[in-house]
Amino acid sequence: MNAVFAALAAHSGSDLIPAAPTNFQAVSGGTDQIDQSWDWDVGSKSAVLNGFPAQIATDAAFSNIIGTAFIPVTTRAHSWTGLASNTTYYTRIRASNGTGASDWATASGTTSSVPAPAAPSANEVIVSGVTTATQSWTDNASTEIGFTVQRATNSSFSAGLVSVDVAADTTSHAWTGLTEGTRYWYRVRANGTDANSAWSNVDAASQQLAAPTDMTATAMAGFYRLSWTDNSAHESNYELWSDSGGGFSLTATLSANTTTYDTSQGPADQIFKARATGTAPDSVFSNTATVPAGSGGPA
Repeated sequence: MNAVFAALAAHSGSDLIPAAPTNFQAVSGGTDQIDQSWDWDVGSKSAVLNGFPAQIATDAAFSNIIGTAFIPVTTRAHSWTGLASNTTYYTRIRASNGTGASDWATASGTTSSVPAPAAPSANEVIVSGVTTATQSWTDNASTEIGFTVQRATNSSFSAGLVSVDVAADTTSHAWTGLTEGTRYWYRVRANGTDANSAWSNVDAASQQLAAPTDMTATAMAGFYRLSWTDNSAHESNYELWSDSGGGFSLTATLSANTTTYDTSQGPADQIFKARATGTAPDSVFSNTATVPAGSGGPA
């Protein structure tokens, strides 16, 4: 009996097969990389550990092993690199020493990331009205799952930002509800399964000024008063144009927020119209109003 105990006491941990790694997991580390990590505890066997043999394969049965590694004792993570993108890989690891190796710890299939799609180009915006604009671009990607278009009220896209997601293969977006006379900046990117493209070039455009409306000519004592409704909040001036039979020409440039102009009668009927002007695109013209021919105006 004493001899048996003596033999057991003399038994070294180097004679024991180590316990298997625990908490083994693998995740995608990018388009060409799989990252794996694990824990290992000496456990009740008190076995000596020499390192961790690891394998990666393209099938769960590990009949097509494409990589092996022997990982040092103190390491608890390893990255497989140089892999194909959007491909499922299977990884496993075990603990070993001079006596033998533990069972394999196996991770479920892990798929490497899909590369980001190519970025759109030729991003362009055309103002189509007071509150509308159309953004268009060239689709250079074949793997996008959609696009994100953005507009903002500054070039750094930190103010007034609005983002809209549109479907794959889309090459234009109609913006509505914009503010007259306001300048907007626009960009677009392609969205991917795992990563998005870079942003396209940035284009900017100012919305057209709102046109004056309700132009009228009212007879006053000795003159006619033209009046209209000011619908713009961003005009610098109003231009008043008239036509006495030879075509419209500029009659007067008036300050912002002006809504009336007094004129006398001439030898022929005079047709008047007005528009808002400024740093943003000029408005369309208002409706017209006619001052009849006469000698100076009504008495």
